[in-house]
Amino acid sequence: MKMARKKYEQLRIEPISCFFGTRAGGGAVGSTIGGGVVDVSKSIGDFSILVGVHGVLGTGAVMSSRSGSAVNVVSFAVYESTAATHAGSAITGATVHMGAATAGTLRGLYDAFVIVSSLLTTTQTITINGFAYHATLTGPGQDGSAVSAELRAKFNGSAAGYPKIPHYKTHSTGGGFMEATALLYIAPDDDQATGLTIVMSAVTATIVPYWNKLQGIIDVNAHALSTNRPKFISVRNTTFKGGTAVVYSFMLRDGGPTPGALVSVNT
Repeated sequence: MKMARKKYEQLRIEPISCFFGTRAGGGAVGSTIGGGVVDVSKSIGDFSILVGVHGVLGTGAVMSSRSGSAVNVVSFAVYESTAATHAGSAITGATVHMGAATAGTLRGLYDAFVIVSSLLTTTQTITINGFAYHATLTGPGQDGSAVSAELRAKFNGSAAGYPKIPHYKTHSTGGGFMEATALLYIAPDDDQATGLTIVMSAVTATIVPYWNKLQGIIDVNAHALSTNRPKFISVRNTTFKGGTAVVYSFMLRDGGPTPGALVSVNT
């Protein structure tokens, strides 16, 4: 009787790049910005590239560089090269754009912050994963803490007429550091959360979303690659708007254990 394969035996995960900084980077072996490659000279079939960004919390310029009210995009592209020290060329279509590729719309968010101004009006709407929300409290006269508390209740489905954001929960600390500054945090609350898409009713709206962590997948078909050998795959962080962050990429494919991995650990 054949035993079921363990999860780590069903998927081969190979790191390509990981760096901490404030600029676009990545590339072939020898790159000074998180460079790294995977040798695919023996052909590996179809594969996927997991890419992501983990922002560093901050205020002022750091937060504004992740705002949905301006173009604050992080883009990745998969490259192939035929020499380990060569920059290579982009694979057609093997790109992903996350964050605010256009002002007013955020995509590819693992989680998000929302800041609510005391100048909020009831006509301003924020749409999260297809569900539209707006407040009934208005400013001036209502501070940001009051209107953020109202929106938190609606995001969590505890206000009449508004559905909960599926698979996500909105957090504040009940008048502590978050709500006191009109700051809400939206994060997954189960294992079915697949990302946030947030659309502002206008880029001048006073309900402003900010990305915190971004994550995406780039699927590549083997037939899209050239037949030249040797062959190396690398990932470029081609556009970066978001302040200091950790940026990473991994190759995911079927196969045996990852090189250097522990087969099992019992504790």
